[in-house]
Amino acid sequence: MKKILLSSMKAVLLLNMISCSDALEEVYEIENANVVYPELAFPNQKGNHTLINFRRQQLAVTEINDHYVFEGDILIPTTENTSKSTTKPDQLWHKGYVYYVISNTLPNKQRVIDAIHHWESKTKLKFKPRNYQKDYILFVNGSGCSSYIGKIGGMQTITLADQCTTGNTIHEIGHAIGLWHEHSRKDRHHFITIVHENIQPAYTSNFKTYIENGYVGEEKSPFDFYSRMLYSSYAFSKNGAPTILKKNGQPFTTNTSVLSYYDSKGVDLLYASEYKRRRFIYPE
Repeated sequence: MKKILLSSMKAVLLLNMISCSDALEEVYEIENANVVYPELAFPNQKGNHTLINFRRQQLAVTEINDHYVFEGDILIPTTENTSKSTTKPDQLWHKGYVYYVISNTLPNKQRVIDAIHHWESKTKLKFKPRNYQKDYILFVNGSGCSSYIGKIGGMQTITLADQCTTGNTIHEIGHAIGLWHEHSRKDRHHFITIVHENIQPAYTSNFKTYIENGYVGEEKSPFDFYSRMLYSSYAFSKNGAPTILKKNGQPFTTNTSVLSYYDSKGVDLLYASEYKRRRFIYPE
């Protein structure tokens, strides 16, 4: 166990050492953030803001329909048998194999298939239809787009409303394999400015940093404006004006459709120790 923890820590350290010069040029589908369907677990529904005890720390969440929601689309388990830190082995998918089931009642299953193919083309993760495995993702229809963070144990859902696109699905899979939102990094003040006066009051807590929320989140270096895990410049705006700006005062365009270079590289480094396990022969 100690060796696995050290390997995971090394992966994060290596990730932080990546230089800008390593980035590959890619073509992104850029859309106006005002017309992109946002990743929200319960769109147009308000809940009660509360602090919950989670892994001996307090986390600011919104309670909606008996669910704890964090930063709009992340669901927090109500049990204490999971870990917040996706660098810990119990929340990484074993060997980098992600098992899944697509509900028969989910409309437009192709968006899930396309999102899975995209993840496999950009990382070493392998997505496999579930057979007998205890831990797996169930893609289901629901009121919005939502996911849990990392492997939580047993069946976990990724919820996709009819409006959720392939790009939304890529984002939610990102959460399920262990990625947090990019805008919440503790070092964000070097790269972005949060315009609090433009944020809808019900969603102000979505713009706190990891430190403000009492935990240490997974980080990449450098800050990635192309990350599929980054909020748009107009996320949760109450007046159509930007809620997140670059340090030069300008809004940024939004990658709505693909993983960035650092998304892909970061996941493969995070899962490096799990990939190595594929060399050994024992049950999945």
